[in-house]
Amino acid sequence: MRDMEKKHVVIIGGGFAGIYAARALARAAKDTLRITIINRTNHFLFTPMLHEVATGSLGHHQVVESIREIIYGTNIHFIEGSVDSVALVSKNVHVGNVVVPYDYLVFAQGSTSHFFHTKGAQEHAFVLKDLSDAISLRNKIIEMFEKASLEQNPTVRKQLLSFIIVGGGATGVETAVEVAEFAQRTLAKYYASGCRDTKPTVTLIQSSEELLPVFHASTRTRALKVLRKKGIAVRFSTRVKEVTPTYILVDKEEEIPAGVVVWTAGVKANAIATTEAQLPVHESGRIHAHQNLLVENYTDVFALGDVAYIQINDGRIAPMLAQVAIAQAKVLSQNILRLASGKPLKPFQYASKGELISLGRWEAAGVIFGVPIYGKLAWFIWRTVYLFKFISGSKRLRIAFDWTLQIFYPRDITRV
Repeated sequence: MRDMEKKHVVIIGGGFAGIYAARALARAAKDTLRITIINRTNHFLFTPMLHEVATGSLGHHQVVESIREIIYGTNIHFIEGSVDSVALVSKNVHVGNVVVPYDYLVFAQGSTSHFFHTKGAQEHAFVLKDLSDAISLRNKIIEMFEKASLEQNPTVRKQLLSFIIVGGGATGVETAVEVAEFAQRTLAKYYASGCRDTKPTVTLIQSSEELLPVFHASTRTRALKVLRKKGIAVRFSTRVKEVTPTYILVDKEEEIPAGVVVWTAGVKANAIATTEAQLPVHESGRIHAHQNLLVENYTDVFALGDVAYIQINDGRIAPMLAQVAIAQAKVLSQNILRLASGKPLKPFQYASKGELISLGRWEAAGVIFGVPIYGKLAWFIWRTVYLFKFISGSKRLRIAFDWTLQIFYPRDITRV
């Protein structure tokens, strides 16, 4: 079959959903489909480990894989660029001056931080969505220690070494623990003489009454115990009203000094402009899709991953998790082939394989096949699970080597 006769699948997004969908399609339909991935960067970013880059545990090159290397030897084409708009009737994707026609379109562009209109949050808080975010956060943390080492006023010095994490979900908890270990164990040692008697503090702000609301009760309990053991102050039922360069304002007009504020309080789907027709979009920004992943009111447009608002088998909305995106990618590849051959589409059925959360060095917690686990065993399983979600064997080997070195050497405190 000549290449032009093949149906063209265009996937917007090179995250877990997009990359795994493209690879599944390439394996299943090498001779019947053309596949194009459009992504604004030329790499696949392993976002679950950005907090380790931000706190000197991993080098930034260890959490990215070249998309061109991933797709080498397949029938997948790659375009690096940002999508300006999608013409849903003409069936064209516009990337700068390039027009990419499609037969089937897949929205998999992921999510971005949601600030809920909090005053000053977008301007003054750090986030962890991109590689540059992690590098900037690490630089800022180190910068605060440099400034504190020269500061004579103890009140200002205390403010500089106060680190606030807003949001008690998985990202917030993992970030709080990593920042605490980086600041209190590593940086505090190297800056002991300059910072004198000022100890760095880490505070986790959660708007609800408990951490990790979507996790099992045993995981929530263990996480809170570990956070408090590591000296992290946890404040429940507290809402941030404003973020400034030197403090956050919370309920009852209370000001909490802050040298660095990290915002992990929520995410929303990345939006893409459409022309000629509109997509059905939920108030969260996610695209309404049927359980078979087809976007509502469309027969050739799919959505998956963080951008998809899909009701799963138990009536809940599919959570914004990497394991969900990977599972959806497999169903998507099957359904595009079924659609092309006129067969009925399969519904996406999601059954969680478990949950795990990192709680610092040698510590993790979670539930695997209904059994709660914690401590070193959970930490080892967490590392292993994430390690094998990287696509290339060479990347897995390098990260395993870096993790091994961490046992014997301190975190990297270089500011770049």
